[in-house]
Amino acid sequence: MGKAAREEEEDVMVHKLSVRRMILLTFFASTGFAQPSAQNFDDILAGLEDSTVGVRIEAAAKLAELGKEATAAVPALVKLLDDPSPDARTVAALALGEIGSDDDMVIQGLLSRLDDAELRSDDVPVWAYAARALGQLGPKSAPQLIAKLSGDNRTGRRAAAVALHDIKPPQKQAVPALIELLVQNEPETRIAAMYAIIGLDPKPAASAIPTLQVMLGSDDFHTQYWACRTIAAVGPPQALPTLDKLVELTASGVASVRSNAAEAIGIIGPAVGKRPIAALTTMLHDDNYVVRRAGVIALGRLGTLSAESTATVKEAMQDPSRSIRAECACTLWQITGEHKESLPVLLEVIQEKNAPWEAAMAFQRLGAAGKPAVPKLSELLTSKSGETQYFATLAISGIGPAAVDALPALRALLESPDDDMRQVAAGVIEKLQGQ
Repeated sequence: MGKAAREEEEDVMVHKLSVRRMILLTFFASTGFAQPSAQNFDDILAGLEDSTVGVRIEAAAKLAELGKEATAAVPALVKLLDDPSPDARTVAALALGEIGSDDDMVIQGLLSRLDDAELRSDDVPVWAYAARALGQLGPKSAPQLIAKLSGDNRTGRRAAAVALHDIKPPQKQAVPALIELLVQNEPETRIAAMYAIIGLDPKPAASAIPTLQVMLGSDDFHTQYWACRTIAAVGPPQALPTLDKLVELTASGVASVRSNAAEAIGIIGPAVGKRPIAALTTMLHDDNYVVRRAGVIALGRLGTLSAESTATVKEAMQDPSRSIRAECACTLWQITGEHKESLPVLLEVIQEKNAPWEAAMAFQRLGAAGKPAVPKLSELLTSKSGETQYFATLAISGIGPAAVDALPALRALLESPDDDMRQVAAGVIEKLQGQ
């Protein structure tokens, strides 16, 4: 695998880890795994010592599902962190994070795995699971993680930064050390440092803006688009000095850089003024779908400032991509405050087959402004298509409490034969009722 391809995979590593964690923790629930008796718990603990690696992994995964109820297994799981199998080590780390004990032996055991670059069977390194677990356990490990940012091991530096991203409350004292990582000639470590800065509060993270502005001009495109994301997380007013370079990047470089530059402008919001509108409008004519999508979403986030792009947005509502059609409909609604032309497009897309996420997410961006859609979306909750019901429910969730008139139709879904549909409906009902 080439260097660029390898770096591209590592950029999405954290997302892959989250997905795999979710799959692992839901597996036993979906297969009816129940709270064990004392004898069964002893059997699970014994499984951690089994000579067969698959048995050890299954036992650790069951303990992860038990969470805090498995506190008695902590010493055995810490021991499993030294297992010869990377799969066993990672599931041990995952279980320790779910149990939530910040005992010193847990912290030290997980810290010892931050240098562990061996890949498990899903191609995610052991250190990623250890870093995730440390992030879950809170601030106790923060001083040691910050010290590790200047350590000799490159993998350890990267892992420490990833862990710091997840720690709550945000560890603002890490900013100077993270800025030091940004200027090192290690693209992978720079990206991890930016990921950590994204997890901080904007005020302390603002001191990184001058260095991030330099990163926008990097010859490594991964560094460029992560700098865009990090600048967006800092937000206004501190991010405004980067605006000219962000506008420039919407028209130069690879698609991921152009799209992330546009996204950053949109997230920074109306404080950018009208300066980027022409560049964002031009993006709607780009051959690359990702670039077109980022440009139109950014225009919508800028609201009435984007009025001069209205004609182009309307034209793009005929795009062959349903995603672009939905995004343009949402943006037109955000710019004009009118839903007459936009709502039919969104309702059409949300009833298409094969996961029409785009229309559902459009209502999330609209928020309370999407209230005029509630009657039609409520009707879709009675559709014979379970997929349409599901995405209409997500759309209503995006509108939020302003969609309270949808409650009767949502309550009817509590009688759905589909367990997933019942759970989603129950969650949206709680959201609309402010629970």
